[in-house]
Amino acid sequence: YRPRIAAFNGKSIYDAFSSVFFGQKLKKDFQFGQQERVVPGTTTRIFVMPSSSARCAQFPRAQDKVQFYLRLKRLRNELKGLQQDTEVEETDYTFDLQKAIEDAKKTKVKQEKNFEDTCTGAHVHAEPPAGVQGLAGVPGAAGANLQ
Repeated sequence: YRPRIAAFNGKSIYDAFSSVFFGQKLKKDFQFGQQERVVPGTTTRIFVMPSSSARCAQFPRAQDKVQFYLRLKRLRNELKGLQQDTEVEETDYTFDLQKAIEDAKKTKVKQEKNFEDTCTGAHVHAEPPAGVQGLAGVPGAAGANLQ
């Protein structure tokens, strides 16, 4: 089986993958979407989605995430040689977390404790590169073992 795209559901699991397979953590200015690298030893493209959890603060609403599903579909169609879908236009979207927190205070919406923790958690099923001993010490990868 040779998938064209590996889609990661959330930045945390991709960060764990990147630490193991590329030997580096994600940068502070990380951008969701298609990544420059491919899965090592393959031509499989890497696409990182925001977590699908509604509790993930960076993109709390489903409509905030739609653009990423459209981009993933466009990449899939491009790799399959299919004609581009012209019915839906992509728009740039920005999310001001500070403004959202202020708005939530105004409407008295409770903030979840440890909301960052709700955006993590995943399972990795792959072989690490030679010399790498699994995910020991990678935050959010408790119980994961790639040996």
